[in-house]
Amino acid sequence: MTIIIKMCGMLKVVTCAGFPFLLLASLPSWAQAQKRALDFNTVSSWPKIEGQPEMSNDGKFILYNVHDGKNGTVIQATGYSWKMVLPLVKKVVFTQDSHRLIYITKGDSLGVFDLADRNTGYIANVSSFEMPDNGDGRWLVYRSKGFLGDLTLLDLFSGEKRSFTGVLQYCFDRKGNTLLLQIAGDGDNSSARSYRAVKLNDLSEHTISNGFALSNPVFDHSGTKLAFFANELTNGKSQTVIRYYAMGMDSAEDIVTRAKLGTDELIIDRSELYFDTGADKLFFNVGKPGADHPTYYPETKAQLTISGDKRDMDLKKKYWAAINLDKTAKIICLENDSYGLNSSPLSNDGNWAITERYGNNSDEYKYGHNTYLISTKTGVRKPIGKAIDDDHISFSPGNKYVIWYERTKKQWFSYRLKDGLTKCISKEINRPLDMEIQYAPGYPGNPEGIVAWMANDCAVLVYDRHDIWEVDPDGKIPPVDLTSGYGRRNHIRLRVIDFSKESPIDAFENSRLRIHNNDALLLAAFNDRGKSSGFFKLTLGKTPKLQKLTMGNSMYCYAYRYTQPSFDGMAHVINPVKAKYANAYIVAKMDFNEYPNLYFTTDFENFKPITDFQPQKDYNWLTNELVHWKLPNGRPMEGMLYKPEDFDPAKKYPVIFYIYEENADYLHYFIYPQLSDGPINIPWFVSHGYLVFVPDVSCYKLGYPMECAYRCVRSAALYLSTKPFIDAHRMGLQGHSYGGWETDYILTRTHIFAAACSASDISDIISLNAQQATSTRDHYFESGQGRLGASFWKKPGLYIQNSPVYHADRVATPLLLMHNKPDAAVLFSQAEEWYNSLVHLNKKAWLLSYANSGHVLDTQDDCLDYSIRVAQFFDHYLKGAPPPKWMTTSAAVQTGNYMDIGYDLDTSGRQP
Repeated sequence: MTIIIKMCGMLKVVTCAGFPFLLLASLPSWAQAQKRALDFNTVSSWPKIEGQPEMSNDGKFILYNVHDGKNGTVIQATGYSWKMVLPLVKKVVFTQDSHRLIYITKGDSLGVFDLADRNTGYIANVSSFEMPDNGDGRWLVYRSKGFLGDLTLLDLFSGEKRSFTGVLQYCFDRKGNTLLLQIAGDGDNSSARSYRAVKLNDLSEHTISNGFALSNPVFDHSGTKLAFFANELTNGKSQTVIRYYAMGMDSAEDIVTRAKLGTDELIIDRSELYFDTGADKLFFNVGKPGADHPTYYPETKAQLTISGDKRDMDLKKKYWAAINLDKTAKIICLENDSYGLNSSPLSNDGNWAITERYGNNSDEYKYGHNTYLISTKTGVRKPIGKAIDDDHISFSPGNKYVIWYERTKKQWFSYRLKDGLTKCISKEINRPLDMEIQYAPGYPGNPEGIVAWMANDCAVLVYDRHDIWEVDPDGKIPPVDLTSGYGRRNHIRLRVIDFSKESPIDAFENSRLRIHNNDALLLAAFNDRGKSSGFFKLTLGKTPKLQKLTMGNSMYCYAYRYTQPSFDGMAHVINPVKAKYANAYIVAKMDFNEYPNLYFTTDFENFKPITDFQPQKDYNWLTNELVHWKLPNGRPMEGMLYKPEDFDPAKKYPVIFYIYEENADYLHYFIYPQLSDGPINIPWFVSHGYLVFVPDVSCYKLGYPMECAYRCVRSAALYLSTKPFIDAHRMGLQGHSYGGWETDYILTRTHIFAAACSASDISDIISLNAQQATSTRDHYFESGQGRLGASFWKKPGLYIQNSPVYHADRVATPLLLMHNKPDAAVLFSQAEEWYNSLVHLNKKAWLLSYANSGHVLDTQDDCLDYSIRVAQFFDHYLKGAPPPKWMTTSAAVQTGNYMDIGYDLDTSGRQP
């Protein structure tokens, strides 16, 4: 690992192969409680349940992965009769019939574990396996180790096998009815490869295509049609074609060729290929060809980079097209240089696509596009609206409507496909439909989102900030509040859970879930005042019924609001997992002092623990409480105060303020102890005798984001300093990225902090703005998180005012900076400007730069080194510990078999 430490204009470059944990013996001994403090060895071996747990289709078995310095997969019965650990397996899959578990061991054996009798059979020397995503769990295909190892199709019911040789690639169709094989030709000549289909009902083999270089096979949803790319020679030149096969055909046939495109300006692009739901259309990309005979130019040794100011939307190099799989075989080009497909482009029947007309008008670029429908049958394009946000427009599942949210009007609109009738369908909802907080105040905000569609497109469900509304897409019947204002009255956000999505955020956004009358919907609930969470059930019908199932001071499933965690080590919240054919569920439950263990439930009222990890009980852990205070203008604010488990109210504690946007919603989140990669790790500092306060930084005024941050943080610090257990003379400040920008600015406005640490921060938005690409600049500074609301050329004063570097002379707080040259998010030159300005003004500043990391630290060595130095820095200024030598000297001394990089404390009395 290579790092660069700058101190008072002096440069120290240190290269070290690694950082032995033994080095930590020379670190200062922090205050010890009855329980021991966290150490770096503990951090590296802390158990974590990784990824999404899985459940067998019958709900009787679960599996999950645990990382605790070694990897292991745990399988157990939901009835708690047995549990088994598979160490270091490469892949684990339940069969569709829930009778078996298939996996590959570390030693490359294929394990077939019978879940009923718990016996395992092994097949040696297996490199990979696949099973159909659907079906009855009968078929398994695996490959032997070695180049083009034999492929074996195994019938798990009968034990019969069939082997295939020379197989390059293989896959099942979605229904699990067909196994597709790509077979190598003689000498692996790509033009001699072939596709064969094995029909699993009778194991008959069918040759689909011979004599072509083949790639990217795709099945339709029924598994009876297939398309793929092939290379053909035409007039001595190779060209890409798309071949098509339907079960019953003698062989595949060319369906799209360059000649059939009807123009020499376009060729077939091999990037994407898929069928629509009904498999009567095939969608693919076309692109512009390069020159067949490039002009000769003399060689040059010039090293040159050419940049052009072209927005991505100004010119596309490839375009979506569709071919109708009927007798007409008509090809429709859906995009061109003027029109592009929307992010949710196709109706379910594949007959319509949403396109947008590109333009350079900045308001159109920010607020939306002129939007059109294009028929995939005829290519006819017709307008449906202006200034439509492409992130919030979609077709109804039954193909009757297009629905979208107009951010400038803050309303939902519908367009009826059969006659083009356009209606505002939400105007009678008397509550805000947009998110409460936006990056740029004054700019139109995003909607809370669509919940689901009722069957036959008879109604669409949309969210307001707390409740759920049923809306008539024709705009004739007034909207109905299905939750009767319960959410608003009780400050509870109610959000329908879509079990088809893994992420709790994705599960509540832009859902195309179809529901029916009398369905019972599971809702995630989150109280945005007290921060409690839980589950409700909403039963639809003539009189919708809302029932509370569970609600408490724990975090189950976060009903996504508008922020995402910015803490180092924040535990992952999973979306509840449902068994495919049973009312059996896995949920995770956590609190700030309760490990995020997994639980089994069938009713969301009673929960049985699946895991029982409690590593935090062995250490001086933390407590957390919600703190309220007011800004000078009387506006209420909130934040979180973390205290050590052995907190003594008679003592005075140093406190570190960590800032980044709004985080109070995460009051009941568990935070893993881990090495810092930019932000500080809260459990580490609390375990070592600090308090950590995380104030919400909000109430932004467009054009003055840094001043607003200063007012929020200063008011929080002044409020907290009145508490008898706070040492008001030993308060620190830390932020990363946007929080680092705010940290730098705050130091130019107040001297109440005894020390500060800023990582990957912005210091000069004028220079950063000038060096960024146009689209990035427009989004970030004008209408994004930068919150300036205007370009530099319109309001240069705002850019100067919000740039800490122009006010460096006001800084009096010692500052530790971390910024890396490979940082692609915030240029390293920002740190150089800021650090050099502080040094020129004789301010106390240090700059750490890691050669192998970017915006956050990417390697274990870098994180360990940074964690040590941040702890030593704050220990000196907030606890009065002796400074480490890296803060008092620029010398690098070779000692023993590793480099002394200044961790030892300087006991000479010399000060930084």
